[in-house]
Amino acid sequence: MTLLLCCVQYIRMDLITFKSLVSRLQPALQHLNVNSRESLSAEEQIVICLRFLATGDSYCTLAFSFRVGVATVHHAVVRV
Repeated sequence: MTLLLCCVQYIRMDLITFKSLVSRLQPALQHLNVNSRESLSAEEQIVICLRFLATGDSYCTLAFSFRVGVATVHHAVVRV
């Protein structure tokens, strides 16, 4: 829950609105984990997309900030 509160401050959205957004988008964003890696949660994908929309940062900058690959950032933004 602490991570979620930090993320909410990071994207400047209140917790109720964020949870509402997650509940609406989670079925479409949920992926299964595979043996080689764990998939990003719906919350993580939404935070990445909202940060991209709020700042206009490049995918490379966001990938570095969230410690994921550039392609992962791209797919998260497109999916959300």
